[in-house]
Amino acid sequence: MLRIAHNLIKILIAISLSNAIASPFTHEFSNPSFNGNAGTHWLSIEEKLLKKKEMYKDRERAKVEKELALANKSNLKKFFANVEARIYANLSKQLVDNMFGEDSSTSGTVTIEGNSITYLKTGDSIILTVVNEDGTTTEMTLPVNSFTF
Repeated sequence: MLRIAHNLIKILIAISLSNAIASPFTHEFSNPSFNGNAGTHWLSIEEKLLKKKEMYKDRERAKVEKELALANKSNLKKFFANVEARIYANLSKQLVDNMFGEDSSTSGTVTIEGNSITYLKTGDSIILTVVNEDGTTTEMTLPVNSFTF
């Protein structure tokens, strides 16, 4: 019996050694920086960081735009915009009255915010010339006696 036990131990040791020799030991790192894919790993980290920075910049930009929009919606801003529109409407009415009215003059010039508006009556038409601040010119010829309302 001792001999059988001794043989059994030898067989078990042989099986153990054959399994240890048969399977080679391999080790792989779980971190991609160490397993040969370091470049792609670092690039993906860099892309994530850039996206995060862009997200924060977009949030800050949106916040500034929202504050600016709220500042332009104040009652005081609305009031001044309304006054400015009425002034321009009154100036344009006066210009049209000077061009087409009963006591109209034959020519005139008005300058508004760097833009020059000049008109000249010539027989049955009015030549209206607008010179913008940047130097571009627009010219219109308006018939005087052709329109009847």
